[in-house]
Amino acid sequence: MPTLADSVNELTVLEEKNNSVYCPVIYQGMYVERRDSETSLIAPCCAAKGQQFPNQKIDFYTNSFLQRLRQENSAGVASKECQVCWDQEQYTSKSLRTSAIEFYSNFPEDRKSLLNLDWNVEPICNAKCIICSSYHSSAWLAEDQKFGGKDYPIYRTASSARSNDVIDQLDLSTVQRVYFNGGEPVLSQDPVKILTKLQQQQRLDQVLVGFNMNGSKMPSDQMIALLKQAKHVTVYFSIDGIEEKFEYIRNPLSWQELQITVKKMLDLGVDNACMSTTLGIQTTDHCEKNAGFRSRQCLHVYHIRHTQFANCPRNRGLVERFYQFLCQRHQYLQYLSTGNRFLEYQQCQYCTETTTAN
Repeated sequence: MPTLADSVNELTVLEEKNNSVYCPVIYQGMYVERRDSETSLIAPCCAAKGQQFPNQKIDFYTNSFLQRLRQENSAGVASKECQVCWDQEQYTSKSLRTSAIEFYSNFPEDRKSLLNLDWNVEPICNAKCIICSSYHSSAWLAEDQKFGGKDYPIYRTASSARSNDVIDQLDLSTVQRVYFNGGEPVLSQDPVKILTKLQQQQRLDQVLVGFNMNGSKMPSDQMIALLKQAKHVTVYFSIDGIEEKFEYIRNPLSWQELQITVKKMLDLGVDNACMSTTLGIQTTDHCEKNAGFRSRQCLHVYHIRHTQFANCPRNRGLVERFYQFLCQRHQYLQYLSTGNRFLEYQQCQYCTETTTAN
């Protein structure tokens, strides 16, 4: 079977330009999501559909699943696991893949190395956002268990994920960027553990760090101290609406507390503060107010994610009409025109004809 080196060497610079499905993340990135004490789900990035493996088979260089995706990409095959990006590009011409091509161009000499680690913290969260579920939120899981509303399998819990020590076996010696999502990363010890590992390797000052936060809590003092040592820090605030709209969508969070947290993070001097928005029926009348808050706080738009009008068979026609509505009424998609801004489609979790994207 061809090795990673074989796959990388076969893809020359000329072939990259002619390969319409080329994605550097497939060769240089890995997403890790712990399921229980002994198994984890991995993928090239947080958007791709992953596979679950025993921890001892999780190796960036030799894992059979990651190898297969690299071989397919090298051959110009659009892997089915990357359907999220293909859907994004069909409707907007932008995706995580197109953004990554620009980012990874800064590291052309490291084509064989793990440069980007997407780390999913345990599903600990203090919010019950209407666009989330018990899979990523311990608050939602408690609600489901209290009222008996969960009629599908529990794949993981916060405690089962914490008992998994796969991070100890990962080689971070070439990592240039770490991105934490969740769950709520500031409520987890994972960022501190991973950043400390990089610090002990005397590499933290060479690494770009990014993480999501819902704005309800500040990072711990220990996490803040580590972030100050990183090469560059980007925080992505999850904000879909302002004032009472925010509190309705992200119950039981407080809009006032969010504003305080945003100000504190900006005062800390983070290199880049972004606003990550999920569009849906609940936010279509609020786009202008969101844009106003973003502008006043000097927040960049990282990405606009859309879930309710998902790219599944029964909703496909709604997608196009929804974007026409936004462009005509709010002109909100103008922010997608530059930088690392992209529209993320997620499969509809309620449609039996598709599966939920990771």
